[in-house]
Amino acid sequence: MERWSNVNGSFGYNYHVLHAPNYFTTQQLGTILLTVKPIANPPADGSSYSFSCIKQ
Repeated sequence: MERWSNVNGSFGYNYHVLHAPNYFTTQQLGTILLTVKPIANPPADGSSYSFSCIKQ
């Protein structure tokens, strides 16, 4: 897992999905990117952030 952020308040996590076919080797199947962006004027009953998830 890697965490990243930038100057406008957005941040996210990169999760690497691995497969271990045997004890000594692993293969990377892909990466899941979770991005979190702040909402400038959030609704009173809602979240202050917008979330998105992408598989690469």
